[in-house]
Amino acid sequence: MAMLALIFVSTLGSAFYNSYGKKMLERYSPMEMLFYTYVAMFVIMTPLTLSQERNVFEAIPHFTGRTWIGMTLLTFFHNYLSMVLFLKALKHLEAIQAALSNYLISFFGIPIAALWLGERLKPIAIVGGVIVLGSTLLITLWREKAAAPATGSGASSS
Repeated sequence: MAMLALIFVSTLGSAFYNSYGKKMLERYSPMEMLFYTYVAMFVIMTPLTLSQERNVFEAIPHFTGRTWIGMTLLTFFHNYLSMVLFLKALKHLEAIQAALSNYLISFFGIPIAALWLGERLKPIAIVGGVIVLGSTLLITLWREKAAAPATGSGASSS
């Protein structure tokens, strides 16, 4: 039951961030919003991480170069670049359209983890990635096709 509550709260958080974020982008640039988001998450998550994952910090000196490269790539592509692109999209698109790009974060993050960290991709993970990509494309194309007749009907014929 706690897991379902956590999933529900995270879904609400995502919906809030997408909706309220669009409004905040009228005042702040995507880079400023990303910075404030990361500062807020640092303040919220640091005490929880320190209390629940203290042993991870003890392992840091033993990380290999490959681990650091993998974490750097994930940080840049998964956490930074994808969020900047998402916030730029959110500024110019409807919140629902921009939210679809969130599903692509895992689509790009999983191959990076497999290539650089040596994570093993199980067939179910590959199928999940294909489903995420396919459904995102399907929804995007369906919305564009549904909007096309509305924009094309205003043309006058001579």
